[in-house]
Amino acid sequence: MSKHIHQFQRRTIGKDKDYIVYACVLPSCFTYYPEDVIVGKESVCNRCKENVFVIKKNSSSKIPHKPHCEECTHEPRNPGLRKKPAKRIHRLVVEDITKLLLD
Repeated sequence: MSKHIHQFQRRTIGKDKDYIVYACVLPSCFTYYPEDVIVGKESVCNRCKENVFVIKKNSSSKIPHKPHCEECTHEPRNPGLRKKPAKRIHRLVVEDITKLLLD
């Protein structure tokens, strides 16, 4: 039994590189799961490294090469490009703008 939550990535093994497995990439862990067994296992997100999620197939019924959480699916990989919280515009500013547009 492992004492940590695995972080999986896809690997191809075999003489002809035709057998797909998912391997834990954390140091000193040598856990491998075949592609058909990996669905339903917990994994650490390969993008944010914080969230733990259950691996599942995507809309095209494939498992990603580096599985990631649902939050990182919809966010850009570069944190600098992620949406910043919207600034609140004061009501007076909105009224001034509408007056300018209507005049």
